[in-house]
Amino acid sequence: MDAYDLEGSARCALVDAMLDRQTRNASWWRRRLGESELRPGDAELIVSRVEWSEREHAYTAAHRSTFERALLVTPPLSR
Repeated sequence: MDAYDLEGSARCALVDAMLDRQTRNASWWRRRLGESELRPGDAELIVSRVEWSEREHAYTAAHRSTFERALLVTPPLSR
């Protein structure tokens, strides 16, 4: 058990939640690009936030096993 009352096997959902949040964050910012009331400089800022979220997602996905080891997650046998 941990501070969230999660057993080790349930902690793998934390990494999945991180990846999901990063994907949803990039999508949310992409939708902002379509808004008609953008101020000068907004598009560049939004694009940088999309790119940041995509890099964050790529890093998390590439280092998933490191995160899981840090969380002491035992991956399901089906993986």
